[in-house]
Amino acid sequence: MSKCNCNELDNLRVGTRLTVTNEFMLDGLAAPALGQWLRSLGSRVFACLLLVLGAPLLLCIWAWRKFVTGAAVWQWQTIVALPAPKREQDWFTYQLLSFADAAGAHSMGWRFWYLQFLPGLWNVAKGDLQLWGTRPRTYAEINRLADDCRALYLQSAPGLLNEADPASETESAENWPSDLLGVLIHSHALRS
Repeated sequence: MSKCNCNELDNLRVGTRLTVTNEFMLDGLAAPALGQWLRSLGSRVFACLLLVLGAPLLLCIWAWRKFVTGAAVWQWQTIVALPAPKREQDWFTYQLLSFADAAGAHSMGWRFWYLQFLPGLWNVAKGDLQLWGTRPRTYAEINRLADDCRALYLQSAPGLLNEADPASETESAENWPSDLLGVLIHSHALRS
């Protein structure tokens, strides 16, 4: 298993590396209860609004996949609910709704928006995750993370969007698991 460097933040898009010398960035990973509840409520209300506005597009995508491509319409992925305890036996799961199968679960660019984001709003509305946070992962994906990255990931808040998401289809989805630690530290530092 690879080892994460806990003192460096990498930005592959720009090609920069920042060495973190202050330990305060690693503190305060737990959000206050009231702030967490308000953020969750705001995400849920906004997701419901986006679902109502995006319903015609969702219907068109559903019809295209069902009648034109013949592909399976809805894909359900078993995702680990965050934050989660360290022991795998104590993890809770939920079903993430998507148009993408497991192989296309980390789509990039415009494919992400219509295959994952729009259907994923259902999970945000239900309260399984928020709009902004670390991307949801399966058991297998979490177990492939280095131990220190896994520990930080399990303490994070889940969301559909984050700053590590590849923005275009020319970027490699294989790069972003290696950048997870830097993104987690940055995300939690902003929330503190």
